[in-house]
Amino acid sequence: MKIRSGDIVRWHGDLCRVGTEIDDDNVAIGQRVVPRSELTFFKRDWVSARVTSWLHMKVEVRSAYLRNELKRHFEHFTEQFISEMPGNLHVFDEVLREIIKLKNAGQEHYSMRTIIEVLRHESAIHANDEHFKINNNIAPPLARLVMLMFPELDGFFAVREAPARSAA
Repeated sequence: MKIRSGDIVRWHGDLCRVGTEIDDDNVAIGQRVVPRSELTFFKRDWVSARVTSWLHMKVEVRSAYLRNELKRHFEHFTEQFISEMPGNLHVFDEVLREIIKLKNAGQEHYSMRTIIEVLRHESAIHANDEHFKINNNIAPPLARLVMLMFPELDGFFAVREAPARSAA
């Protein structure tokens, strides 16, 4: 497969996005001209690469990062969402997997509620006894969280302004 502009490649162990194609043998990565022979193809989509990297992190690392992001952006979420989401990391991960499928199919915008319904449906058909038990109220804050954690997905979901948090 020929590496082209926009592809995600491995170069000296790091994931990088290919800039301009200089000629048949070289591409630009940042300000450097790099021989294609030094690159290993990874993905065609930057979002896919970031999400794939996320999914390959240890569960403990993802959980800690998720907690940190929820604290950092607490004004966008209810106390209930902040307390329950880290315990539902599997839901977050499955949502990300569905988003990648949608992006790879060319979708620029989608509905978080539809993704949640698809996950419910799939878990009812394929899972043993573990069905996705997801509250319908999770869709808006989950869409916000995904777009905050993965800025490349900003605008993928339409969300209304988050309800104002009451001072406790």
